[in-house]
Amino acid sequence: MFGSAQSLALLCAGALSFGSVMAQDSKPQYGQNGGEQGGQLQPVLTTISQDPDLSMFYSLFFKTGFMGKPGPMFEERFNDPRRLDGTKYTVFAPTNQALQKLPSTVIEQLQEPASFPLLEQILYTHVIQADLRAQDFGSNKQFRTAGQSTLGFDRSGCVTSNAGLTRTAAPQYCQARIVNQRNSPLRASNGAVYKIDGLIDGLITFFGEDAGGRMPSISYESGTVQDVLARDSELSTLNRLYTDIAPSYLVRLGLYDADRQGGKKKWIYLAPSNTAFEALPQGAMEAMMAPATNPFSSFTLGFGLVNNYSQRMPMQATSTTGFNITIADGKVNNARVEKKTCVDNACIWHIGRLIDPVYPASYRPQAAAFGSYRQQKDSKQSR
Repeated sequence: MFGSAQSLALLCAGALSFGSVMAQDSKPQYGQNGGEQGGQLQPVLTTISQDPDLSMFYSLFFKTGFMGKPGPMFEERFNDPRRLDGTKYTVFAPTNQALQKLPSTVIEQLQEPASFPLLEQILYTHVIQADLRAQDFGSNKQFRTAGQSTLGFDRSGCVTSNAGLTRTAAPQYCQARIVNQRNSPLRASNGAVYKIDGLIDGLITFFGEDAGGRMPSISYESGTVQDVLARDSELSTLNRLYTDIAPSYLVRLGLYDADRQGGKKKWIYLAPSNTAFEALPQGAMEAMMAPATNPFSSFTLGFGLVNNYSQRMPMQATSTTGFNITIADGKVNNARVEKKTCVDNACIWHIGRLIDPVYPASYRPQAAAFGSYRQQKDSKQSR
């Protein structure tokens, strides 16, 4: 996904907040050959907006902007006829049925203003700057997306992301398949739109996934989470990142106390250890500290702040970002829990990966590779 600082900067640069969103007044119009108006093909985003089967996917673009259009980072780059420079794009658009398979909370939270850096990354992952043709599928090529991920396609239409990029305990698997229809792909004036039956999650293949295991026992220390970050050598990279890009967040970790907020349980901070950052591709650390990537980096590092969770396993927890987190088999989402320490104001869990917020919502269990965590889990549930 981010082979260099420049790659991550391209991913995260853009608007940092939402404007007010206005509903579209016109009804969708679509044709057999894609987005046509008066016999003329339309740009890719307009083409998506005119297909009722892609209305949920288009609404994600729509929510990034205001005045009835997607945000300028999408509208001006992919859809404004006045600025089209001959560049071609291929969009892989999850159908409504595909997105309806996800927990409703995932779609809802992606549209919240605080989640904009994550939503932007997900949308960019579905766009390739090229006009792909049928002969490109099954060619063993990796195609770079607008978000600097890479996508691969086999002859059956299986879509994979970031193949071989990150050391991971989970084998590569099919994240989505191209939907074969009589009018596929939808042709656009600046490319094409292929419908797919799943969400492409480039984060899980960039951050990587740990194998499951036993949950460690709890140790107790004095001080606050901020104190632990400052003195624990296994969290030195995280502490340095916070110091460089979000120093105010360190203060928050030192002051925040669930008991003083009226709660009865200590809150939890899921802290990526040095191991999590060592697993990332070369150049990722420098990219995370680039000013243009600050919104996405801050969202990712702060995602592990949890103030609501169940007591029984598998635990269901809620990040302060609003996304749900699954804690089971010694893991939080895709990350192994390495160590658990409780201090005066909270508990801090060392985890071995950066957390993928949409895990496991984006997973396709039926396509899990043999022996993977997903396959083992599905096998147990089917017995």
